[in-house]
Amino acid sequence: MNIEIVEKADHLELIEVWEASVRATHDFLTEDDLQELKPLILEQYFDAVDLRCIKNARGEIQGFCGVHDGNIEMLVTLLMLVGKVLVLYCQLMLSRSRAHQRLM
Repeated sequence: MNIEIVEKADHLELIEVWEASVRATHDFLTEDDLQELKPLILEQYFDAVDLRCIKNARGEIQGFCGVHDGNIEMLVTLLMLVGKVLVLYCQLMLSRSRAHQRLM
């Protein structure tokens, strides 16, 4: 598995990962909620964070994290192992961001 910077071209695949994860974990959201959130995520939320994704050997996105101002704003995974890797990576990004902020 590889952690990579997310490109704009990856956003449609990210939203598929997001939707699969949300459908599996957020049973309180209605279908209308999901359909209302998708364009907001695609058109606004993805661009508001520093996105990284983890891809399997076939190049398929298995999860992603978004960080903004030293905070994890998005953490979405399809697999538990991927989730652990992304959490560790996000923690590393946060510690670097906080160290950078202390220097400013």
